[in-house]
Amino acid sequence: MRTLAVWILDDASGADRAADVLARFARHQAAGVDDAAAAWWVAGAPGPGVRRLSGPLSPDPAGDLFWGTLLGIALLPRFGTATRPDGALTGIGIPDDLVARTGTALRPGTSALLVLADGTAVGRLHDALAAYRPTLLYTNLSPAHDELLRTAFPPST
Repeated sequence: MRTLAVWILDDASGADRAADVLARFARHQAAGVDDAAAAWWVAGAPGPGVRRLSGPLSPDPAGDLFWGTLLGIALLPRFGTATRPDGALTGIGIPDDLVARTGTALRPGTSALLVLADGTAVGRLHDALAAYRPTLLYTNLSPAHDELLRTAFPPST
């Protein structure tokens, strides 16, 4: 079973440090980490920056479209142009609560590490990130939802 994990860090450069931890983690304990992205919002910037990390960490990544969609929907209300659509990602197992909490937590002066991995890898990675005191938001995807996610967001390079 895969887990979508979002670690919120309380400074804009925190995602860079977390990405370094993830890179070391992936080199030594690669099994179980499928894909990852970092988001950061520098104070005073009009919006966050987002980048996929290290290309695919597995042969079956979620891809750029997934990370952009997740963060785009999560952050819509911040820009005053729309409300977050209810149930936008529930069909692929991502609850509204997780989307809303991600959108609320990622604000100017913060950053986030977003990872798709198996639950065991998420637990080990959380331990590796403990020194940064991140807030962890996550959901476990059922096998059916995982398959729907893979179909809806095929790997991109």
